Amino acid sequence: MSWACMRNKEGSVICYTDGACSYNGQKGAQAGIGVHFGRHHMWNIFGRLKSKYTQTSNTAEIRAAVEAIALARFNGEFKLEIRSDSILLVRGMNEWIYSWMQNGWMTSKGYPVINREEFWAVMNEVKLMDSVIFVYVPRKENKEADELAKQGASYWCDY
Repeated sequence: MSWACMRNKEGSVICYTDGACSYNGQKGAQAGIGVHFGRHHMWNIFGRLKSKYTQTSNTAEIRAAVEAIALARFNGEFKLEIRSDSILLVRGMNEWIYSWMQNGWMTSKGYPVINREEFWAVMNEVKLMDSVIFVYVPRKENKEADELAKQGASYWCDY
């Protein structure tokens, strides 16, 4: 096991997050999260998404970010770069969230924001940090977090 973290040029810890869901959008769906801080890193986690959450890949993607931020903070790191292959998470946090909040959690087309509670949870974690950066990466660069998320989705108990 390792304690050494990957860091960007600014000194922020880098982690990769992902969500997975078997039977996504169908009855019996089961979602999981994966958070990858580095090869054999002590903070790497996977788990099944709690049953109180909507069991979708998008919900899992966002909840993985919540857990990543909480893990970094718990371990004394307050600058984090989250790398994700979820366009919804990255654009949601980088571009859309402030408009959603100003518009009463409605999209630009007037629809309620799906996963509002999850985005709110991310914002609450971000507020406790010095810096959180969300970076989009292609799926092929997120393999380790993806494998963890798949393990989480097949796990037998809630995370």
